[in-house]
Amino acid sequence: MSEISVVPKDESITVSPSPFSREVHSDLESNGDKNSYLTSWSWDKLLSDIVPQDPVIQGNIFIGQIDPNSQIGNATNHEEIFDILDRTGHHKIAKRLKYLHETAQDDDPDDPDMELVSLRKLALFFLDDDVLLPDPRIGIDHEGLLQAEWYSSDAAALLNFMPDGNIVFAATSTIDGQNRPQDIHGTGRKELALQAIRPFVNQL
Repeated sequence: MSEISVVPKDESITVSPSPFSREVHSDLESNGDKNSYLTSWSWDKLLSDIVPQDPVIQGNIFIGQIDPNSQIGNATNHEEIFDILDRTGHHKIAKRLKYLHETAQDDDPDDPDMELVSLRKLALFFLDDDVLLPDPRIGIDHEGLLQAEWYSSDAAALLNFMPDGNIVFAATSTIDGQNRPQDIHGTGRKELALQAIRPFVNQL
């Protein structure tokens, strides 16, 4: 009796038939022409069972490699993040960030460069489908941290993206057309900051 070879557990499944499968195929062929149809069917069936048929399933295995959030998390320089934002439809934000980065490099060398971690936090914020805010004006503070701003004659809001993941937020607006302003400010995670400034941004 032939010994059946077993693929070690640490080896990946491939489309190449195992030695045992090849031996079965050889035995079927040796039975003569009367079994040729069965031989052909068995071999095709074996391969069809081994070869993945749905490329979408294969693609999902590597979803972490193509997910924009994962790409931003793994980005090692500013330009990678600019490109990801541009590819995902945030063209104005990407263009403004690229301009700020290039300007900071070309101007006074003592000016702070754009903080990469702050850029990462800003990019992840605007990639979130739940944010749904209009494109902001973007600036850099004296420490190189990024700020997103919205303002009009009636209201204004600001987010400052900190390296630790928190967001410093502030907003102000007039109430019912009166001169008495309503002001808020604080520090918190994305959900808190978004909840705080959204009513102000919606007034713009």
